[in-house]
Amino acid sequence: MKYLVIDEDGPIRLRTAPRWDVARRDVGPEGWDRVSLPNAAAVYGPEHVTVAGYVNDCSALPGSRYARNLVGSCVLASLGAHARPYMGPVLLVGWDPDPHSADVEIRSLTDEQIAAIRQIHDDVRLVLRLTPGVPSRNATPAWREAMRAVAEIVRTGPAPQMTVLTDDDAMAHLFRGARR
Repeated sequence: MKYLVIDEDGPIRLRTAPRWDVARRDVGPEGWDRVSLPNAAAVYGPEHVTVAGYVNDCSALPGSRYARNLVGSCVLASLGAHARPYMGPVLLVGWDPDPHSADVEIRSLTDEQIAAIRQIHDDVRLVLRLTPGVPSRNATPAWREAMRAVAEIVRTGPAPQMTVLTDDDAMAHLFRGARR
């Protein structure tokens, strides 16, 4: 399967792996979390296949070794993810959202998806002045302004919060909802 990885310092790499469990190792050994990309289906994916993003699920914890991924966060936001700091490597794969499919939902990226994501990546780097040059025609003025705003959120915004519940806390929360 073909997939893309955006490293913390901004470069994008095309990778291949024989299986999804091998590919997801690129986000780190701690674990992974899927990032919802609602714009990907309409803009970049062929019919019934979209793009999914994955990040390390422990990357925002205090003491994590992962840094904020400025370019990866902007690419994810461009595909519809929530604008927030994503830490560590960003993994992009093909995704089949069909609930009736008998196959695994993760798919290889198509050449068209790879080209589109690379263009977004390149435009993000150009708009943020991380590389010299002129962005593509796809980088409209509104999109450029949005990417600058996302970049500011990534640079200065708080890391996502995580609440750890004890078993008793979780049970109390569940039963409180059942009493209503």
